[in-house]
Parts: sequence; structure tokens; C-alpha cells
Amino acid sequence: YELAARTIRRVIDRVNLSRADYIFCNSEFSKEFIKKAYGVKAKVKYLGVDHKFFKPSKTAKRVDILYFGSHERIEMYELFKNAIKGLPKRIKIHEDRKSVV
Repeated sequence: YELAARTIRRVIDRVNLSRADYIFCNSEFSKEFIKKAYGVKAKVKYLGVDHKFFKPSKTAKRVDILYFGSHERIEMYELFKNAIKGLPKRIKIHEDRKSVV
């Protein structure tokens, strides 16, 4: 199943990349990966935050870790569940169980 899903995603990625006028990524590592995996050039555009709009809040934090995604194997949900088992109980975790389709 995993191999088939990866193969299908790779084909879809190749089609999407071939139709794109520009390809942006958020790191030099991703840029090199895209070049190696798909043979196309990408331009690095670092993510930013509008500091005039987003400011530190004085309200208490309600969640330390947020998981958003499906529980499918391809989404690595089991890895997430195993990773959080060893965390201290004081860490607040919220799982959004809705799948995005």
C-alpha cells in the first residue's frame, strides 16, 4: 500500500510541477531535494510573519502540540502517537480528528 501511494503521489507531483510557471520552497534543503527528485529548479522564499499584525499574546496557552490530519498510515499518525507517549503529562496535546478532503 505504502509503495503504491508514494508512486501515485510522485506521478501527481511530476504532473503538477510540469504545469507550474514558478516553484517556490522554504529552504535550501527543499530546493536541492526538488532538483534531485524531480529535475526542476525551485526558488527559495523564506516564510515570514507580519510583526505589525501578529504580536505575542498575554493569554494563557491552551495547547502545546497540535496534530491536524487524518489517521491514515501515509500521514504518519502512528509515529505521532508513539512520539508523544514519552512526553511529560504537563504537555497539552490537541488532535483535530477531522480529515481534510
